[in-house]
Amino acid sequence: RCALASGWECTKIHDEADSVGEYGGIAFDATGAAWITYWGRTSKRAYVARYVGSSSGSGCGSGGSRDWACSTLDVSPEVGAFWMGIAIRPAAPGAPVAHG
Repeated sequence: RCALASGWECTKIHDEADSVGEYGGIAFDATGAAWITYWGRTSKRAYVARYVGSSSGSGCGSGGSRDWACSTLDVSPEVGAFWMGIAIRPAAPGAPVAHG
């Protein structure tokens, strides 16, 4: 939907062949880096992506931007990751994620 996002810069985080981006959540850590949770409809997996910039990340699947580092949260066949949320704890490393 980047064509509709006037005033925003868009970056492909994950390979769109996985039908990702539904039921996502976003939070920002103390450094201002964005953390995003989302679900892959095709793979039935839950993911978390963290903005690292400068092409220093792992990317998220083929075709995903290397400005993001990604991890798979859950690989259960019916992950139930709808309406995922994310919150950053300032005093602790990492980003806890809730899904259900």
